[in-house]
Amino acid sequence: MKKRTIISLTTLVAVLASVFILTQGCEDDADTSGSDLDNYFDNNPYVSDPRSSNSNLSIDPEKVTISAKGEEVLFTVRGGDGHYSWDTATRANGTVKAQTDNDDQAIYEVLLLTKNNVIVSDGNGEAAIAEITYSASALTITPSAITLTNGATATLTGSGGAEPYTWDLVFDSKGHLSNPVAPSIDYTADVTNFVNTIVLTDDNGSTATASITHSP
Repeated sequence: MKKRTIISLTTLVAVLASVFILTQGCEDDADTSGSDLDNYFDNNPYVSDPRSSNSNLSIDPEKVTISAKGEEVLFTVRGGDGHYSWDTATRANGTVKAQTDNDDQAIYEVLLLTKNNVIVSDGNGEAAIAEITYSASALTITPSAITLTNGATATLTGSGGAEPYTWDLVFDSKGHLSNPVAPSIDYTADVTNFVNTIVLTDDNGSTATASITHSP
């Protein structure tokens, strides 16, 4: 006679909960890479992914926090065969350029205030990865409140957050935006006796608003 194993409902729930927590943990860990690393190594098969293999290279610093567009960060590589190539996982976010004759140092320039990775490899295909994270100040619009007569125009400027910015109106039939010169925009009141709202959205989805009062 075959022996049956009976699992209580309490035990089953506990097992399922453990699986869920482990799965979530793996997903969180996988997201810490910071950019398009998987695509980079898929497109560069001659470079060994150090996340899944041992590498003789090291990069300093291994992690850096940026805070402004145009900021520059110096990286140094050690080990390997002495022949180095530098790249970034997402080139639209930042570029890296060697600074020495033997290419053991390179400068990363921030193009967008967002996450990225710097990758250095040697002639043997060994690689090392540095993580770029960011710290952005609060997104704001200046001025945050203004009063305009009908037909009058005011310039509003966004700051903080992560560029590029997107500008929108809650009521686009009552006023209009024009002359965008990043990170500023012009607003013109098209009616009287009304209150409109301008919404600024940054590259990370954060928003800020400004209130525009149309005088009677």
